[in-house]
Amino acid sequence: RFRGHALRQRRLVCHCRGGRQRHRQRGRHCQSGHTCAIKTNGSAVCWGSNANGQAPAAPAGTFVSVSAGANHTCAVQSDGSIACCGLNTSGQASPPAGNNFVSVSAGSGSNYTCGVKTNGTIACWGQNTYGQASPPSGNFDVVSAAQNHSCALSAGGILRCWGYYWNAP
Repeated sequence: RFRGHALRQRRLVCHCRGGRQRHRQRGRHCQSGHTCAIKTNGSAVCWGSNANGQAPAAPAGTFVSVSAGANHTCAVQSDGSIACCGLNTSGQASPPAGNNFVSVSAGSGSNYTCGVKTNGTIACWGQNTYGQASPPSGNFDVVSAAQNHSCALSAGGILRCWGYYWNAP
């Protein structure tokens, strides 16, 4: 069985700059030439570009969520802590301490990361040039860190975005 989004099939294909990759998995995330997935046994695996150490041999442990950013990768471990690897020029691969995360999103172009905590609030770390790592207050179900902006869906179903060129209220 797959976890998370509307994934229903047992085999997924991800097209990245590194070519077409097949892998049996529960969930996956693909960015900038590397892909990461959580296997059905909970272990993480990454493949593709490893120019900045973003796709090394996966750390040991059991994971519930993984996100491949442009040059870094972060994953939520089963205890709620976050493990990251790869480029860390702006602190994007240095998550805050604590075992209170349910999901994570590594920025797809800028050097930052955001995660949803167990209490529904969002924490972001790393580069914040355009306010992309300054989330609004409130309770959220999911967050997505993009190039220079972020968006999150609130527990009430409201979409909130912040950062570069985002003109939403």
